[in-house]
Amino acid sequence: MKWIKKRAKFSWSNSAPYFALLTFADVIILLLAIFLIAWLILHYWFNVGSPATYAMITIADKPPLRVNLDRHDELRVAGSLGESILVVEPGKIRFIASPCSGKQCIHTGWLTHGGDFSACLPNKISVIVQGTDNEQFDAITY
Repeated sequence: MKWIKKRAKFSWSNSAPYFALLTFADVIILLLAIFLIAWLILHYWFNVGSPATYAMITIADKPPLRVNLDRHDELRVAGSLGESILVVEPGKIRFIASPCSGKQCIHTGWLTHGGDFSACLPNKISVIVQGTDNEQFDAITY
């Protein structure tokens, strides 16, 4: 059985010929692709929106209420389940109390950038923050 060759064990030195198949242009294209992907992620994913200037609060079927975010205030808003409490600080707003069971609106935290959104769906109250420039990548909408 001289015609059967023994299989060589794997080592990194055996994989080196695969890297030899890459040309200089291939390496340049791979590096450009890596840098382009990194830039796109940093620019569109981590780029925050503009600072918040006002918030639009929508309650059930009523017209939206515009609230300027340039003062300290506490808003009590009556929804379909009961009263929700919103706190306004300069440049930010948040839910601090709501009669809903899940409390997701409270766990959202501070809304500080244009395009940030929070809603208490059982109580039918939503808050969207507006700034000077609201164009921002949104990971929720695919």
